[in-house]
Amino acid sequence: MAKEDPEGVDWLYNQKSLQMYLSLLRCSKKDATLEACCGALQNLTASKTHLSTLMSQSIIQKPHGLSDISHLLISRNPGLQKTAMSLVGNMSRVSSLRGIMGKSLL
Repeated sequence: MAKEDPEGVDWLYNQKSLQMYLSLLRCSKKDATLEACCGALQNLTASKTHLSTLMSQSIIQKPHGLSDISHLLISRNPGLQKTAMSLVGNMSRVSSLRGIMGKSLL
């Protein structure tokens, strides 16, 4: 059985999108851009599906993946801080990632 072409949000679940969001988190200085990118990653890691698990694993495996997120946790912008915390919470649901996250974020 051939798999149909992804439609809707499925096209967001790919490495190029992930790399783009992480790059924007690393380079942008604007809170609105940071919050939008972090929110997109939060949405991609929100479900309990295999794809969300893969996205969480990919974020952690990318060079600077967690460091691109961790500095947002101490932002002066409460909205950005909340979005980053939700993303970290989503990723922490993957039990195999908790040890790595704990070492990197603390």
